[in-house]
Amino acid sequence: MNNTHNAGSGWRKCATYFPLTYLILLCFFCSCNAGSDKKTSSRAKGALTEQSVDSTTEVMLTDANGNERSIEQMHGSVVLMDVLYEVPQVKSPHQALLREVYDQFASQGLQIYQVCMSEDADAWRNVAKELPWTAVYDNKTLQSALIEKYKIITIPSMRLFDRNGKSIGGDISEKELKNKLKESL
Repeated sequence: MNNTHNAGSGWRKCATYFPLTYLILLCFFCSCNAGSDKKTSSRAKGALTEQSVDSTTEVMLTDANGNERSIEQMHGSVVLMDVLYEVPQVKSPHQALLREVYDQFASQGLQIYQVCMSEDADAWRNVAKELPWTAVYDNKTLQSALIEKYKIITIPSMRLFDRNGKSIGGDISEKELKNKLKESL
């Protein structure tokens, strides 16, 4: 394992408690290429991902049952992608909102693709098995192909995709969610 990855692992632990600080540091390290030699520049660029990801790359993540799932598999539905650092708490206001919109809009074609980036896979798996929507796990944080593909710069993050898989705007807030869903379905 190279030193860049080891350094990123320490920042990942910090991100659990200070997500905004983590994202600021990520932006700093990835933009520090000015004035550095080519070797340093390529290392900084490689810190974000180990592989190149473009808009056509299908990002496969594992659900609680060990199945590989992607957002592209939901083509034909309006999809809410919800990306979290922490294991979702079943009774949290955020999960209650997701449950409410899922109950209200699933019959109209809404699917939820919830991504957890916590380091606690066992806790996530216990919660994910109880959810009616697709819940997947991605503990790669800095090296996440999903983060790169969808150009996610803040976490938590919610995004909507139309029935053709096209993003409907950028990040949406919890306050905007219901109105955006009504417009999209």
